[in-house]
Amino acid sequence: MLRQVLCGLLLMSSHLWSCAVLAQPWQPTDPNQVVLSLPRYAQTYRVNPSPTTPFEQVAPQISQALQDAYVYGDPRLIGQAQALLMPYQQSTQTDILLLRAQAAQADHAFDHAKQLFQQVLAQAPQQTQAQLSLAALAVVQGQFASARQHCRDMQDLSVLVLKMICEAQIDAVAGQSSKAKQTLLTLSTLRHTLSSDQALWLDLIQADLAIRTQDAALAQRVFANATTSVPLLILHADWLLHRGQFAEALKLLTNAPAQDGVLIRLARAQLLLAHPDATQTLARLAKHQQQLLLRQDVGHAREIAHMALLLRQPQQALQWAKINWQHQRETIDVVIYTTAALRTSSTTDLQILQAWLRQTGFVYPLIQQRIDQALRVAS
Repeated sequence: MLRQVLCGLLLMSSHLWSCAVLAQPWQPTDPNQVVLSLPRYAQTYRVNPSPTTPFEQVAPQISQALQDAYVYGDPRLIGQAQALLMPYQQSTQTDILLLRAQAAQADHAFDHAKQLFQQVLAQAPQQTQAQLSLAALAVVQGQFASARQHCRDMQDLSVLVLKMICEAQIDAVAGQSSKAKQTLLTLSTLRHTLSSDQALWLDLIQADLAIRTQDAALAQRVFANATTSVPLLILHADWLLHRGQFAEALKLLTNAPAQDGVLIRLARAQLLLAHPDATQTLARLAKHQQQLLLRQDVGHAREIAHMALLLRQPQQALQWAKINWQHQRETIDVVIYTTAALRTSSTTDLQILQAWLRQTGFVYPLIQQRIDQALRVAS
């Protein structure tokens, strides 16, 4: 029944695209018909600035749209930010380049974002946001040595705390988790000096570290004062699901924003609890995924692979996990790729993962044990 709900969404790619292309877009016939009701936080943005509008008047709206897109997990806000930036595409002004880079990063156009951040640094070598963003992009792609160098390039003493968080993030994933925990604990006492997005960054690092090292005390400290941001909500749900606290995860996710990552975890909790709303949640998720497929958006291969695992379709999950691996190598990407490789008994992919873990020192003992055990059995 669940497979029928998804309309063959996770068939092999050649069939997948044809299924998506057959979908007919809905077209309103009444000019007064409400097409979409935007959430309250999205109703203040203007998406049609005049080319003569001074950028200083538009920049705050762009920054707010990008921040809200991240906090609320709403990709429509990225499109609004890009629309606001459109009249300034030819400008080489530093602040414009920076916001264009941030918009590209938010849209998963990582290579383009890197180029723009490098242009910013060529004009302003100590531009903190560009340095931090390049470090973050390197972490996302599993390039920890490069990420650490970007952190160390920050020489401005006024941002010493941010530099320490930046380096602690690398320690947390690259073999120095104990050191990272101590540093992050110390930095947490300086939380009042951070902006809201910087404090969220600190929380996300600690939450991710708690999941990978199964540190209950750290998780309790982070999630006890968790904000309403979607990224932290998703990590909290992952923590609960990993520990078998399915009812708690369901309570946490009920009425949360209908973002793909949220819906995937909500569906998993509902399925594990045999909840009657599971089919409805999967239908909502299928609608979101179909939109991605219509755009051929491989930048969201993570979500497609994750859903395939949820539906026990391991071959399709492995296919999309491998696509995603070329772009993103964060904790959830390691989990998805490993799970798909284990379920398909793909020795080649398990060896790729094992080599990467050893090369980078990525800290996730449970994943490492599962890969090593599967490869011993296979040999």
